[in-house]
Amino acid sequence: MRALWPFVYVAIFTGAALLGFREMAPQRLGHAHSSIASGCAFAFLLTSIGFLLALRYAATQCAKFPRPSWRRRFPLIEWRYDPLQFLFLLALIALGLLVGSVSRLPGSDTNGVWIVVFFFCIFLGELTGILAGCVIYRDHVRTI
Repeated sequence: MRALWPFVYVAIFTGAALLGFREMAPQRLGHAHSSIASGCAFAFLLTSIGFLLALRYAATQCAKFPRPSWRRRFPLIEWRYDPLQFLFLLALIALGLLVGSVSRLPGSDTNGVWIVVFFFCIFLGELTGILAGCVIYRDHVRTI
């Protein structure tokens, strides 16, 4: 069963990349505004703080967090006992959205650039939240 999970993660990443590619279609870019820059900053702050708060809550629920792994299932219901695996999954989805949107960037306009920047801010915020949480709660992360 452990050999199945890398394929599941690759399928999730591929699905997110296809969704990011689809969002960059010219007919779908009409909903983007140039005021999305403030939304990018808000998305970065919200994901960073949200991930830190999730790790803080999980630290009150369990003594040690296992490190994220490609060979372990993702906990959707009981994420607080394995928060790094769940946050790894969310970061993987955000990275897929970013890669998919960047792959269609050359044929888009300014709205497309802002969508890519928005996806980048989400991914960077998630990555910042995970890394800051691992530093703050390093006593809770298992080393094995």
